[in-house]
Amino acid sequence: MTNYYRPLYTTFSMVEYYLFGYDPFLWHLANLGFHLSALVAAYFLMRALAGEELAIWAGLWFALHPIHVENVVWVAVLPDLLCGFAFFTGLLAYHRAREGRKPLLGYSLATLCFAMAVLLKETGMVFLGLLVAYDFFYRRESPRAILRGFARYLSFSTVLGIYVAMRL
Repeated sequence: MTNYYRPLYTTFSMVEYYLFGYDPFLWHLANLGFHLSALVAAYFLMRALAGEELAIWAGLWFALHPIHVENVVWVAVLPDLLCGFAFFTGLLAYHRAREGRKPLLGYSLATLCFAMAVLLKETGMVFLGLLVAYDFFYRRESPRAILRGFARYLSFSTVLGIYVAMRL
């Protein structure tokens, strides 16, 4: 028995096997592509939060930092890459929704990204905490205002509850 419950990772691996077979070059190329997609998502998130210049520097740091080598070259670490992409994309969607740009679409996309993250890797569960931290630190909302805005966390709490029920 394993402690892992990663159905979306299993699905991605099956699709990759169907497409690439045993060709390691294509598996590594796919990981590089997933890393680049996470990089692009991180860039757009940073651009939305802090501006163009910081986004470029943060993107370069994210792309070239040696700590990411293992995630890119080791095929079995695909959940990290995809979970990172889901985090960055979900946070960007949540930020745009909070800014008032198509809030229903933003919250829906953020919820979908959260579901994707938890089905890829267990650490995806921290996404809900990141949203609260975003509201507290970036938007500078008081804890009382965050509690009053609980409705915007409802879809994320529902996804988390379903995930925990599936996991048990």
